[in-house]
Amino acid sequence: MSSLQACELLLKDHRRNEELLAELGRHLAEIDAKTPMSPGLRSRIKATLDEIHSDLNTHFACEEQVLFPALERVQHPMVLMEVEHEELMNLLHQLEKLFPATEGDSRSNPEFVKTAEKLTKELLEHIAREDGGIFPMAERDLADEDKQAVIDGMQAIRKKAEREPIPEISRKEPQFRVVRLDTDTMPERGLVVEKLFEDGNRQLKHMVLRAGEALKAHWAPRPVLLFAVTGRCVWEGSGRNVTLEPGQGVMMDARLNHALRAESDTHLLLVYFD
Repeated sequence: MSSLQACELLLKDHRRNEELLAELGRHLAEIDAKTPMSPGLRSRIKATLDEIHSDLNTHFACEEQVLFPALERVQHPMVLMEVEHEELMNLLHQLEKLFPATEGDSRSNPEFVKTAEKLTKELLEHIAREDGGIFPMAERDLADEDKQAVIDGMQAIRKKAEREPIPEISRKEPQFRVVRLDTDTMPERGLVVEKLFEDGNRQLKHMVLRAGEALKAHWAPRPVLLFAVTGRCVWEGSGRNVTLEPGQGVMMDARLNHALRAESDTHLLLVYFD
């Protein structure tokens, strides 16, 4: 294994997270379900929560902006870890909302303690999953140049954190589009291609080939999935013929020369990738 350790700083973060959670646990032990928190206890809890929040913002930024993209390039999507990040931040927000309501009042104490204990449990479990799975995988699978890029990227984020707070992770608001595929009618022309969706290099097209029509040998500049929806056609490429019927498709690399011939009226989907 390489002497470069891409996740060394992240492991140190985890040990610090564990210390802060233990500190929070000691504060929780002082809370009485029926007695308002003392000013001193409130101040200590607030300081600990602020530090946890700040540390997580920097830590998650290092992972999502630097480590996770590097792992995705070697075929390790980090979607589940990013979902856990969101869940942990939501719990922290809930805890912070409960905290001001406890001033001079004990009614929120039990809910505050319950939420703090849940955050502690789930953050410790998240840390264990990364320590035992994600980080060893990164050290094993990333090349030295990738590890060095990860180290440099995380150090840049940490230097920035010394000057100004690192903002919380944010996501582009997910959107959806309704796509309709008309397979009930056949056009008069022998070949029709309809664009259903486009976002940058990603495209979804609907191709209709009447029986007997053919596409001469050609290639696409990006990887593409050709998928039969109705009918029957023959795909020709790399010295092979593949008959496509509904539910069957061919996944092609960019610039793969291929041809297509319809044996019956055929509807196909073409999905272009980045």
